[in-house]
Amino acid sequence: MRLKQLLYVLVIILPLLFSSACEQNNPGPADPLNRLPEATMTGAGTFACLMNGEPWIANRGGFISNISVVYDSQTGVFSANGARNVPEQEAPYDAEGMGISATVNNIGIFQVTHANFGGRMPPCQFQLFESDHPFDDDNFLEITRLDTENRIASGRFALFFIDSECGDTLRFTDGRFDQKF
Repeated sequence: MRLKQLLYVLVIILPLLFSSACEQNNPGPADPLNRLPEATMTGAGTFACLMNGEPWIANRGGFISNISVVYDSQTGVFSANGARNVPEQEAPYDAEGMGISATVNNIGIFQVTHANFGGRMPPCQFQLFESDHPFDDDNFLEITRLDTENRIASGRFALFFIDSECGDTLRFTDGRFDQKF
């Protein structure tokens, strides 16, 4: 009698347990944040964010650099820029680019003094100026590493662009960069 009960458990119960375990291991659609490069502080050469919830990763190569960071320690002017190739069906241009600038003096969170995004069909060229948008969770530049000796700059950013000519908006969140300058 015990053998029949054991067989019943093995034949009926165990497959049910394994099938529910498989369902739990299938997380469904990938979280867009997991498709971005990690936020590092090593000079890894990354510039990425979510653009309206979708990954935007600088990837332009060849003769044109995809990422640049410029820092003037005398004036504190800092800028980080990235560009990516765009498939033809997304835009008539072969690339998109963005830049963000602020006056910084070390690590910390700073107000964006200028930002731009370009590469879409005119007239939808996006500009962000300090006077147009407040310093808030939607518009900031955070420097997490500013190493002038090893020339490495790392940080986070968020931007919200509005183009009054065409009524389009772009929201860049979870931005990160890590680059040698």
